[in-house]
Amino acid sequence: MRKAFVLAAVMTALLCGCAAVPAPSASPETPSLVNIGGIELTPGEMRYLVAEAAGMGSEEIDWDGTVDGVPARRFILDEALSMAVSSYTTGVKAAELGFSLTDEEKSEIEWEITLYAEYKGGREAFLAWLSDSGLTEERYRFYNYEAPLYQKKMIEGLYGPGGIYEPGEQTERTFFSEHYLSASYIYILGVDDHGEPLTGELYQTQKNIADALRRQAVAGEDFTELVETHGQDYLMSLSPEGRTVPRGELSEVAESALTALAEGGISETVEADGGFYILKRLPIDWEWFEKNREDVWYICAEDAYYRQLAEWSAAVETRVSDEYYRLDPQEWIAVG
Repeated sequence: MRKAFVLAAVMTALLCGCAAVPAPSASPETPSLVNIGGIELTPGEMRYLVAEAAGMGSEEIDWDGTVDGVPARRFILDEALSMAVSSYTTGVKAAELGFSLTDEEKSEIEWEITLYAEYKGGREAFLAWLSDSGLTEERYRFYNYEAPLYQKKMIEGLYGPGGIYEPGEQTERTFFSEHYLSASYIYILGVDDHGEPLTGELYQTQKNIADALRRQAVAGEDFTELVETHGQDYLMSLSPEGRTVPRGELSEVAESALTALAEGGISETVEADGGFYILKRLPIDWEWFEKNREDVWYICAEDAYYRQLAEWSAAVETRVSDEYYRLDPQEWIAVG
């Protein structure tokens, strides 16, 4: 159980009026696995969120392994619970702070749902799918459309021009220097035309090419020219003199190698993303910052908002039954 200040009174007020949070869908006969600020979430609703959490990653889950050092099954259950808490907290704070959806935004949401229903085979097929998923249409709309839109509106309203938390230029500059990297890199493919990893002599040939290019770079040959002549990365081919990227855009292995370098330093040959990198760290590109201030502001504001959302979420009393953590999400998803 997470101990915190209870927002149940706010929840109740929202549920009685024009609520940003949808009313509870559980009937007295429906068992509850999770209670968030007085709102009961049914097994069907949590099963839907578990399936959403399991589908968020780009790689297939090793259910007998770990994710970020946590047993995979527990990790997915925690992620589903976090999604539920943050979504409901978003609804509560949006109403509390005076954010609402316009008629146009509501119409756009209904249009999106109509399109998705057609994709599912029509309105009846869509409702049947929701029923099988254990979710009401109201909850589906909230999780997939309303909550994300409320978050976007709060990011822009609270942290945008004139917002009470609008970051100043120095804040943005500090954020940029801490959260962006400037680099150039030579990338040599380590996969075949079908995306399968190279093996044997083909693998060794590509690695030897990368190692040779690294030796040339360390010996002082023009790095930009090496990128232009030998690099096999499309994005780098567009700006061989260097790119500025937010942390997290490069793979963890490549970023770790890059951040370990001093400005102007050249990495060892790094194997990642189905190939081989030779990375060169460049100075912070303040000219790029000035040209991309709006993008930097949004990521800065988004980061600040999600830290605030985490604080808000921690202040919501969340009760989780023992049964929830006894579930096997892999089997639960299959049943759903």
